[in-house]
Amino acid sequence: MCRICRRKVRGRINHGIIPVEEPALICPSVTQIMRIVSERYGLTPKQMQEHRRDNKRVIARHITCWLADRYTLRSYPEIGRVLGRRDHTTVMYAVDRVDSLMAKHPKIAREVAELCAEIEVVSRAPEHGEVPKQIALSKDYPPQQDCVC
Repeated sequence: MCRICRRKVRGRINHGIIPVEEPALICPSVTQIMRIVSERYGLTPKQMQEHRRDNKRVIARHITCWLADRYTLRSYPEIGRVLGRRDHTTVMYAVDRVDSLMAKHPKIAREVAELCAEIEVVSRAPEHGEVPKQIALSKDYPPQQDCVC
């Protein structure tokens, strides 16, 4: 499901248009995603939240934003708050930048794929992650007709 369709679904869930059912998936929290990415890049979560802009931290933060957008149902402002009180537009820019970096650089695409695999392992373990009250988006709500996903 593409990002636009997921956002439409999030809004409909939040406004009660789609009924809330039993939890169908376990989403990792943004904090867990930040911990996984920081371990990969040799940083601490505290270092990722600092406002320094060296390349290593910026890439790690951007990848964290991209993964949080993909694997959680958190909004951009919520993701930004966890990542050191950043604005939602910063998170939007990070998501778009990682998309373009993955298209240009196979090394980054490979790293993101490995992080995705690690997050999926964590999300299957019932003792980790938060159980959202929302329904599983990919199964219970079809994408819009104009969507190609």
